Amino acid sequence: MRIKHLLASVTVLVVLTAHGASATYNVSEYCQLVTPGTKLPSLDSCQTYYTCQSGGGYIPSACSGTENFDKNSQSCKASSNSVCNIGLDNPCSNVKTEGWVTNPNDCTGWIYCKNGATAGSGPCPNDQMFSYSKQQCIYGKCTNNNQGGDVQIENLCEIMPNYVYFGDFEDCSAWHTCTPELQNGNCKIGLVYNTMRGMCLIDDGNMCNRIVNPDGPPTTPCTSTNSGKSVGDTMICSVYYVCNGTTWVRNSCSTIGQYYDAPSGTCMNRQFAIPEGPCNRCQYAGGKWVNAVDSDCQEYLTCNSDGGVAATGSCTTGQFFNEARQACLSITTNDLPSYKMNNGACGKAPCTTTTPGDDGTTESDTT
Repeated sequence: MRIKHLLASVTVLVVLTAHGASATYNVSEYCQLVTPGTKLPSLDSCQTYYTCQSGGGYIPSACSGTENFDKNSQSCKASSNSVCNIGLDNPCSNVKTEGWVTNPNDCTGWIYCKNGATAGSGPCPNDQMFSYSKQQCIYGKCTNNNQGGDVQIENLCEIMPNYVYFGDFEDCSAWHTCTPELQNGNCKIGLVYNTMRGMCLIDDGNMCNRIVNPDGPPTTPCTSTNSGKSVGDTMICSVYYVCNGTTWVRNSCSTIGQYYDAPSGTCMNRQFAIPEGPCNRCQYAGGKWVNAVDSDCQEYLTCNSDGGVAATGSCTTGQFFNEARQACLSITTNDLPSYKMNNGACGKAPCTTTTPGDDGTTESDTT
């Protein structure tokens, strides 16, 4: 079963000491797999850790003095009593028996490990890449490269606490745990793994709406003529792609609460950012309802606690959805042109003072 590496919104720097290349580790992404309150370690400091919150948010913290963060006990411990793998230059260091890992310098290659040491290596066939979770080469293209982008954590047990269950990015019924090696499993037929509660439950329709499936790189070829051009993802508002002359490199906004703004090609506060397409604006939402990407401001989304879309809706004719008020408001008695100017979800639409079919209602609750 493949645990797919996809971008979320927030990154922290890590150092790949085996090859001296810097890359990024997306804390927000992996926080979506665990129950809120779970602590994940930094990969560039033995003292730093991140407490996951719902929807992919997290709070950074650090141990004091000579203590290191221990992911298994989920606490700070004396450095002499904790395990910190930062600085290891052996890609097989966490493989206690035997198995394969992705070549950290080339995702189309594999390394065979035995008893914590390299026992062999080789390339995958053409048009294939190595999948750590499937332990084999699979068809597909690398999502990262050594010139930029986010690093894939092939061994999830490097950051996940032992004997704690966590979810999967692709299969809602799948779960994983570290014993300390990665173990995979599935819920019984008819159940899905609820990452918020850490157990298999009957799906209520909202449990699989995680922000984990990006639209993918632009179909336009990346060449020297458009090198440096950036394009937003149409499904995840905080994700964008930059052409480096040959490949579209996936990136994400570095600040929680920011989306990629298509007109400026920069990241900005989600309220003002104009998305590339109909992306999920429940990401980083402060309320239960948010504007959908809609030129008329009539469409809205109902958000669940995971930052996913639980339902869609539309205001009646003569009304628009006001995210701050969490309600549909009358176009006649409220300033729609000003709202459009200050809310990127419908910012592409031309301002108009026309009032089509006003029914005289000043406010209507979306519920």
